[in-house]
Amino acid sequence: YTTKQICRVFAERGISDEASFWEAVKSGSFDYAFLEGAPEDETRLEGFLFPDTYTIEVDEPVESVLNRMLARFQEILNGLPENQSGLDLRSSIILASIVQNEIKLDEERPVAAAVFLNRLDINMLLQSCSTVQFLFDEPKATLLNKDLEIESPYNTYLNKGLPPGPISNPGLAALEAVWSPADTDYLYFVAKDDGSGGHYFSKTLEEHNRYKAQARENRASQ
Repeated sequence: YTTKQICRVFAERGISDEASFWEAVKSGSFDYAFLEGAPEDETRLEGFLFPDTYTIEVDEPVESVLNRMLARFQEILNGLPENQSGLDLRSSIILASIVQNEIKLDEERPVAAAVFLNRLDINMLLQSCSTVQFLFDEPKATLLNKDLEIESPYNTYLNKGLPPGPISNPGLAALEAVWSPADTDYLYFVAKDDGSGGHYFSKTLEEHNRYKAQARENRASQ
């Protein structure tokens, strides 16, 4: 979930109204080193509210709930192996949030992380649909070409490098994928669209285009 989606869940479950939630996000007292340099706005905690099962007390202040989610993230962070991505902590979280949203199968996440890292290494556009989806209150079923032209620092179809912040709150598998990416020179992937949730990975644009054609065939046969 994005922080916006978490806010809606809190409101629906009676944990907090939306105004109180956003006030806590923007001005709450959260003493964690990983938040240093985070913007003092609605994106402040994006990427760091660890997705897990939490028992929330009746009338527990929302700032307390958010603090527990952040504390859980710190626990997870402390248990990760040495970071092999070459990225600093904030950039690693940003990439993990992209991997979280792009990939369904845990076993593919280290490969996808490597694809994005390989693109960063050669100053190639990341072209992640998920970073464009972040611009909408709810994910769209299908992005249109005009969506890919939206002027925003989060649009990785227009801007090279990582977006300015995380686009979701990544789980353990996505974090581990960035901390321990696969050893591969893939530069492309496309969803198989065969019901498996998997992707075709490739090294060249020519190969990628063949897989895109295969994916179209897969969709047609569903």
